[in-house]
Amino acid sequence: MLTGEKILLRPLNFYDVEKFYKWRNDLHVKKLAMMHPFPVTMESEKEWVESISKKKDNQLVVFSICEKETGNCIGFVKLFNINWVHRYCYFGIVIGEDSARGKGYGYEALTLISHYAFNILNINKITLEVIKINEDAIKLYKNFGFIEEGELKRQFYFDGKWHAVLIMSLFKKTNE
Repeated sequence: MLTGEKILLRPLNFYDVEKFYKWRNDLHVKKLAMMHPFPVTMESEKEWVESISKKKDNQLVVFSICEKETGNCIGFVKLFNINWVHRYCYFGIVIGEDSARGKGYGYEALTLISHYAFNILNINKITLEVIKINEDAIKLYKNFGFIEEGELKRQFYFDGKWHAVLIMSLFKKTNE
């Protein structure tokens, strides 16, 4: 478990499935997190959580984001496509609970997971893709130190429109 001031990151468990099911069927969440547009069943969510618990390839790390005070699961964060040779990975986050947005939980989750990536896993670079209309997320990433490395035009189709996607990265600070 990774513990911050307001949140903790813990492994996924089956108690989280109902919330994941709700969030992954919320069109607003799907758009901002660039998820597929297809309906998600409760059974497929259970299978997703189970498949994560069985993974042994060390290319994916997923944590539930929970309020420290209540234990309430408010989202999830992941490092994926971990490349152990070149020491980079991709990052994704979902704050699924509307009431949890704008409280600094995303920043704190990013603080905890980047420390884990850089200091425990010895990753050198964390990369993410963010839909260009998600201004709150882009502001968060820039404030955290991510730099924009590129833009993919007409990359993500949702709600009858094509959207650009930004590629942003955060590098491990070194003493070089």
